[in-house]
Amino acid sequence: MGLSCSLAGVPFLDGGMWALGGEIRWFVPDHASCFECTLTDEDRKHAHERQSCSGFSNQTLDAIAQPVPSTISTTAVIGGLLAQEAMRHLYGWEVTHGEAIVYNGLTMTMHRTTLPRDPNCSCHLPYREVIELNSGVAETTA
Repeated sequence: MGLSCSLAGVPFLDGGMWALGGEIRWFVPDHASCFECTLTDEDRKHAHERQSCSGFSNQTLDAIAQPVPSTISTTAVIGGLLAQEAMRHLYGWEVTHGEAIVYNGLTMTMHRTTLPRDPNCSCHLPYREVIELNSGVAETTA
């Protein structure tokens, strides 16, 4: 989704959570980092695996004694922050990109962290020459 938004020139608001914490991140095209910049080699390796709600592949679940789900209070905090940030954007107010807002429910703290831009990220490379076709959507088939 992040790559599609970036290619379309649309800001992408991302949020995620774990048992007692979570984070929200804005990715604005042509600014700072993109979603793909934040992925590790390990993330990319597992990107197409089927995942359960706890983020572990089905094969890994057997090796884990008891996955810990997100709590209602964590989802409320992260969901509220996502809604607030979406409204800020819709009202035309400035949103912070290139940073994550990180919530830690265990220590009841919140902080910002910088999301560095990966200089080797292929998503920042310009398109090669685009070839326009003389036919429209109605006339074009795979």
